Amino acid sequence: MRWENCGNGKIKRELKKTANKDVNEIVWEWFVSVRAKNHRVSGPMVEEYAKKFAKKLGKTEFKASNGWLESFRKRHQIVFN
Repeated sequence: MRWENCGNGKIKRELKKTANKDVNEIVWEWFVSVRAKNHRVSGPMVEEYAKKFAKKLGKTEFKASNGWLESFRKRHQIVFN
């Protein structure tokens, strides 16, 4: 179990593990590379890319839902304009 200090060092919270860590990592690498080229990225683009790679990885149960996108966005502090 991993823990993270939250600000004052007195409060700790457990870091969440994601069920689709490999998909999340691939999507994050893609997102960073696209943004490095100053291209715009939208939520639906991220969802489509995630679905495509989940399928390639054989993760048939993976759904790039709005909830998944929101968690991905929060985890990486992404703001879509």
